[in-house]
Order: sequence, then C-alpha cells, then structure tokens
Amino acid sequence: MLLADSIKNLEQRFPEAKSLEEIYFRIEGGDRSEAGIHNSL
Repeated sequence: MLLADSIKNLEQRFPEAKSLEEIYFRIEGGDRSEAGIHNSL
C-alpha cells in the first residue's frame, strides 16, 4: 500500500504529467528529451 499511496501522491502533485517517468524527470530536474518525452506543457 505504501507504493500505491506514494504514486497517488505524486500524481496529485503533478496532475499535468502524462507518466511516472515524466514525474521522475521533473523531480530530478532532468532533461525531458532524455525520457523520450517531447510534448510541451
């Protein structure tokens, strides 16, 4: 349940993110193109 709760919290924190991978790169400050994410928000 802890993992499910953590994912739910992240989805609420980043509602416009299209994937968990995108959330990860936002948190880490990474380059979104490295994740294959090319849409603009």
